[in-house]
Amino acid sequence: MERNDHSPRLAVEDAVIDYGGGPVVQDFSLEITSGEVVALLGANGSGRTSLLRAVSGFTPLVSGRITFNGVDVSHWSPERRAKAGMLLLPDDAGLFPRLAVDDHLRLAAHGRLSPDRLNEVFELFPQLAARRSVPAGALSGGEARMLSLGIAVTVRPTVLLVDELSFGLAPKVVSGLLKLCRRLASELGTAVLLVEQFVDLALRSADRAVVLTRGQITFSGSAAELRDDRAARAAIHLGAATAGDESAMTTPGAGR
Repeated sequence: MERNDHSPRLAVEDAVIDYGGGPVVQDFSLEITSGEVVALLGANGSGRTSLLRAVSGFTPLVSGRITFNGVDVSHWSPERRAKAGMLLLPDDAGLFPRLAVDDHLRLAAHGRLSPDRLNEVFELFPQLAARRSVPAGALSGGEARMLSLGIAVTVRPTVLLVDELSFGLAPKVVSGLLKLCRRLASELGTAVLLVEQFVDLALRSADRAVVLTRGQITFSGSAAELRDDRAARAAIHLGAATAGDESAMTTPGAGR
């Protein structure tokens, strides 16, 4: 599938997120176009996951707005955003432990999964082809993330939000998964916003990078620029959550 035009698929404008203990994210703005991968980086407590939850509709904004394909979706439910083409892959893969690999893919396609689309998933993830009847709870961590990305291939989201694809995985496995995110963007035109702890690996697959420090943008530019700046990369891991961030963690992942 060819990439679409370069108008923003996702735009976040002046977003503020506050769980009651002080802003977790302040005045955050970002645009992502079709076929683009943007890495959202920062230390634990910087607000990365809170931002993904706000974009996907699970956390309300205090102020600011979110537009999707030019439409203001700030007050849309998570379900409505998902149906419109916005897919969130959480750090726990978001799978049903007793449901088989095949059934996950069919469920994602609302029972209308064509043989060609199923074969496409298994061509991208040959490990899953041999595990297609296995319950998700019996998959390895890497296989579970592959299934999450397979679901993305199945539903063809316009915007893909990926939270810590590397959670609990070895760097070699993570590298392969991030390359697949890059492929989804390049071949399907998906706009990808990627939260990742392996900074160097993320920057190899991303077009641009945004660094959050205590909820505020401290870097926004090309991934190549950040790759070449060792001091800036090292500083990403030095940020720490404010006292307000810690006290505000009333939902899973808040403040990360």
